[in-house]
Amino acid sequence: MNSQILTRMWKRAVMQFAQHPGFSTVVVLTLGLTIGIATAVFSLFDAVFLRPFPYPDAQQLVRVQTYRQQGVSIANGASVYDFWDWQKFNRSFLSLAAYVSFNNNLTGAREAQIVRTAATSPELFKLLGTQPLLGRTFTKSEDEYHGDVRKAVLSYGLWERLFAGDRNALNRVIHLGSQSYRVIGIMPAGFDYPDRTQAWIPLMAMYSANADPWWKLRDMRVNAVLGRLRPSVSLSSAQLDMNRVMSRLAQQYPATNAGVQAHIVGLRQAETGQVREYIILVSWSVFLLLAVGCVNVASLFVARATARRREFAIRGALGATTWNAAKQLVGESLLHGLMGCIRHSHGFFGYSSLHVAPSGRTPTLDGVGCTCFEGPCLLGLG
Repeated sequence: MNSQILTRMWKRAVMQFAQHPGFSTVVVLTLGLTIGIATAVFSLFDAVFLRPFPYPDAQQLVRVQTYRQQGVSIANGASVYDFWDWQKFNRSFLSLAAYVSFNNNLTGAREAQIVRTAATSPELFKLLGTQPLLGRTFTKSEDEYHGDVRKAVLSYGLWERLFAGDRNALNRVIHLGSQSYRVIGIMPAGFDYPDRTQAWIPLMAMYSANADPWWKLRDMRVNAVLGRLRPSVSLSSAQLDMNRVMSRLAQQYPATNAGVQAHIVGLRQAETGQVREYIILVSWSVFLLLAVGCVNVASLFVARATARRREFAIRGALGATTWNAAKQLVGESLLHGLMGCIRHSHGFFGYSSLHVAPSGRTPTLDGVGCTCFEGPCLLGLG
């Protein structure tokens, strides 16, 4: 098919598009609406279920949660003392890290603002395989109760906003809540675990600020626990190991640990939580919606072709072949499909800025963009 034939095909397609504005508008709006919804939901599905975590050997990352054998099965974290015992007695993990994520007031900058803060044990950064862009992260001596805990590590975005990317920001002082912290490190762009964190402080910095040492109670299971399995350890083997550890703690501390079990789940399953089922349901629903939209548009083209039988008969009598008619119909279908994609790309739903984080359990979806799921459906419209 040479360029002259293609040019004629597209000219005729454009003429038909302009001569029938009602038909063209219905097709373009149907395609734009359907593709917009499908792209948004399938991009969400891709980010939640298919896209790998940006950490080395992410398949080894797990969340350790606790449940009571009796009563309501609600996933909890670990108390500080239980966490320390897990670190001491387990045989399955390269590392365990505990953290608490919360909103905090940042003052002393140009204007007060709320920043997402994570009070974390020092192991978190090494466990995730992420090195700071500038400076360093916490040491164990900086995570001791009433120790030198007033240290902070900033996210790349917060560093840019507070200090305009100044590399001399290290050792500067910021104010989080009622406490002052010295900046010791800057994390690279894109690192914000957990829960879009903007500032990290030592775990004991949070507990040292409380006059009441309630955190020492073993039944105060408020700390989320992240772990990295040893390369040779499976999820089931790690679960058996944690069962052994929990049995030991139940014998030593029956008042607080009897009937408490630890459950190990993969990081993706833990992060998506109960929203997994809803996303799968919505994805199937939108897939059906996309199919219905394609069928509706195809039906419109079939009805229009039927109404144009006289036109094609005249062209056939004048010497036009079936192949010529087929090329024109394909050109018209591709033009309508292209216009539908253009209408969709101008932002029916703003899918490129989806953010999903119910209860802090779903991966952040910053920058979710167009996926390729809708391509085969468009090709089928011709």
